[in-house]
Amino acid sequence: MNKLLVILLCFAISGCVAPITLNTASGRPEITTNAALEKLKPELVAAMMNRGYSMRSDSGMVMVMEKKLPEAYGLSHGSRYDPIPAGRITFTFLQSSAQVRLIADMAIVTNPGSAYESQKSANHTQDARVIQQFLEDLKFRIVPR
Repeated sequence: MNKLLVILLCFAISGCVAPITLNTASGRPEITTNAALEKLKPELVAAMMNRGYSMRSDSGMVMVMEKKLPEAYGLSHGSRYDPIPAGRITFTFLQSSAQVRLIADMAIVTNPGSAYESQKSANHTQDARVIQQFLEDLKFRIVPR
């Protein structure tokens, strides 16, 4: 009974939250920096690993980081196959002659790594602001003003 009450409460609260739209070109968390890609990428990986993420894949211009979410997310995003969903952030690096644009695509993944995997976008949640600030801080650490 308590689990049902918690689920209903989560849905009631989430219905009151307006979607977040960031003031970026893509509407998702992103930065543009003068730092070289060779400097930006290792700093990003280290910072994400310090926050509990692991690297799922890296194909040069696209890097995927993932971590298991707290058990509370399982109430709304879990399944019987895998009750604990994952948070996945896909970083896309767009390099021009003098700049690198880094765009983050956020998702909550149910049944990660299985044939039953499904993703729900998290780009317009409160977490998008957290990741935007994280990217801004990363940019400042790499290229101080």
